[in-house]
Amino acid sequence: MKATISLLAAIPMAYAFPGMSGLMSELGKRQSDNSNLLIGDLVDRPIVDLSETGNTIRNILQGTEDPQDHSNSYSCPPAMDTRECAEDTCCIWKHIAIEMQSKMSEHGQCNDFARQAIRMGFHDAAAWSLGTGKDGGADGSLILARECYTRGDNTALRSGCDQVQEWYDRYKSHGVSMADLIQMAGKSKKNMAPDQD
Repeated sequence: MKATISLLAAIPMAYAFPGMSGLMSELGKRQSDNSNLLIGDLVDRPIVDLSETGNTIRNILQGTEDPQDHSNSYSCPPAMDTRECAEDTCCIWKHIAIEMQSKMSEHGQCNDFARQAIRMGFHDAAAWSLGTGKDGGADGSLILARECYTRGDNTALRSGCDQVQEWYDRYKSHGVSMADLIQMAGKSKKNMAPDQD
């Protein structure tokens, strides 16, 4: 109760700060509309060289395609080591997603690994900006360059990094990259809604 009263009392003081209205106006101007700027290899790769998925991502980023898939879900993939699975890019990722989801919740709640996975996605991508272009960012270096173990700000992520390394060792023969595994773990549906299917 005291915290709420203190917070409410502080709001008028913050707006009374000289220049606050100008600052708020300036911040509003900095907020731009959604960008349709292409990034990564989508910038200079010809459309004819893109996979169907790559072309869909390009269209979504440019605002010409709906980002929500309204089709049925991909619920029953072929067995992992079959020709059918090898011919379908989504197949291996469905197997990975199932395994990730089983590791991310306990009793309908996100567990420590789920929270670590979200942070790992941010920590691996943190160095990227438009200025770095194709260099840096979500490249898997958090684990591949041992940043989980050598950087103090990543200490709390070590057990999560160990788990993703284990998955990488298992799935890399299927063309799965460390960078993609880290980002997939960070965006797993179970992170956001562990008690929903």
